[in-house]
Amino acid sequence: MLKKKINIHIIIMSMIMVIALIYSQYRLLIADRVIDDWVFWGINIAFIFFTILFIGLGIYIYNKKDLKPEKALLYIVPIFAILMSITIPVSRGHDEFAHWIRSYEVSEGVLLTPIIDNQAVTTLPKAVQNVVAEREKAVFKYVDAIKLLDVKIDENDVGPFYNPNAATYCFVQYLPQATGINIGQLFTDNPLLLAYMARLVNLITCMIILYFAIKLIPFGKNILLLIATIPIAIEGFTTMSPDGITIAICALFIAYLLNVIFNKEKCGKKEIIILTVIGAIVSLCKIVYLPIVFLSLMIPKNKFESRKKQVLSILTIIMVGVICNLVWLYIGSSVLLDTNTSGSVSKVSTILSMPILYAQKLISTFLNGSNNYFLSLFGGQLEWNEVARTDIVPYILAILALVATFSESKLKNAFNKFQKIIICFVIISIILLIFTSIYIQWSGKDYAYINGVQGRYFLPILCLVLFIVGSLKINTNYKETTITKLICISSYIVQILTIGSIVSLHI
Repeated sequence: MLKKKINIHIIIMSMIMVIALIYSQYRLLIADRVIDDWVFWGINIAFIFFTILFIGLGIYIYNKKDLKPEKALLYIVPIFAILMSITIPVSRGHDEFAHWIRSYEVSEGVLLTPIIDNQAVTTLPKAVQNVVAEREKAVFKYVDAIKLLDVKIDENDVGPFYNPNAATYCFVQYLPQATGINIGQLFTDNPLLLAYMARLVNLITCMIILYFAIKLIPFGKNILLLIATIPIAIEGFTTMSPDGITIAICALFIAYLLNVIFNKEKCGKKEIIILTVIGAIVSLCKIVYLPIVFLSLMIPKNKFESRKKQVLSILTIIMVGVICNLVWLYIGSSVLLDTNTSGSVSKVSTILSMPILYAQKLISTFLNGSNNYFLSLFGGQLEWNEVARTDIVPYILAILALVATFSESKLKNAFNKFQKIIICFVIISIILLIFTSIYIQWSGKDYAYINGVQGRYFLPILCLVLFIVGSLKINTNYKETTITKLICISSYIVQILTIGSIVSLHI
């Protein structure tokens, strides 16, 4: 009992010291800002309130005997996602304004953005297009949004909006946001409130999917939990970005697949149908993540009644995913080729005709940007246009990821050689597709490097990378529950730092 009390006191003192350090840094960030006294004291009171709240939650979690990772998800992500939704102004998430326009378009039943005069143009109320005042402003302040509360949507005051970026995205990833807009329209015609409703339903959908993903996966629960708590992932869950749905649905496919492989029951029609549906959604969310459906090759023969059923079942999962992917690739490519005059066709020709030169460009790009990919992957850079930086966060989360991975004793001998080859093939294929798609769409043909690749693009396959790392014969003595608690308590500290950085940027 004495040891337990000492441990609790150590946790409290450690959290207070770390939070005090965060607070001192936060004070330095806002020291040169000209703000009203009531705003200054209001923010400080809020900081103290949430500090006390999170210390209390940390103690509660430490004393909880049986803390399951899927329950831990609910203790961490929703509260910080809501805070992030409040503190990140609408449209300041990554490409969020384009996603807002696409979400509203889908909510109106327009699943494919019309092509007019070789441009992706949608016709929407002007109030929707101006949901964020001065959206081109270098740094958006909270006071800039106050006047938006009086804006009403006038269906007679409409105009065209050029939105080629989001037009290439499949409508499937915008269904939660569009549903939120439709629900919001039942009680308001204010576009800002509709945007927040879109954010809310997107968050709820992602949390439900991730909850079942963590619950279903036979091992690596803490790995999925940690990935869900990365600040840039939470930004995807809590804004109108389709990144959140993509991360969640990829995690669900991997979790359900591993559940099928490692449970004691045979793989029947129900399991194949579920994997096929989830795989189709994965392939529609973003074209570059199609290789994830090839993980179904890992399902062993003994899970089926015959070799024939194994081949037909796996082929069904893969072919449905490939067909869905190709159909949308054709649709998306028609939009891209009609609206992008920067030479996409010639870039494809360059790749095919000079593969060695392109391989050199890939390697140079990866080596040159590896540090930036690491920082942005683990949440060191949030928002778009202006960037909220928390450079210490990636290192904390990377260390936690390694601890959580090496503590998974089941990972050491979980996969056979063939299954490891399949996982590595999927990882490498997706990385190559990410770089290639960015090169074709955005990067200049004659640039030495491929510009535009961001670490957040690798979040859907981060668990696969950690699974391979976890197969190394490196052991720790930590129990799964201990790691779950460590992730929770550490996340509270990380998220306070993150929210503080966001607030200091916009006050």
